[in-house]
Amino acid sequence: MAGDNSSAAIKQIIALVKARNDELANGSAALSLLIGNLAILLGVLVAWFIIRQITRPVFHNLALAERIASGDLSSQFVTNRQDELGQLTSAMGRMNARHDWRGAAQR
Repeated sequence: MAGDNSSAAIKQIIALVKARNDELANGSAALSLLIGNLAILLGVLVAWFIIRQITRPVFHNLALAERIASGDLSSQFVTNRQDELGQLTSAMGRMNARHDWRGAAQR
């Protein structure tokens, strides 16, 4: 009888430990899912920011190029960027100034 009581108590303890382990595993899975979703969201936000940092000056340069193409040589090309897009804007400004100067000389 004492052995049966001990065996039943051990089985009950094992069942409680298994139940607690299952709870912890479920909580851990939920936390992992939350962290994964937050990482994906952060990645999307960083990608959006980087894309915006690239496309904004490209669209600005496109608008300036279209103004030059339409004959408007009065556009100012000012940039503080030191990267390739800044170099492109500066080159477009120099090109615009030369065309404007040549146009004034021919008049």
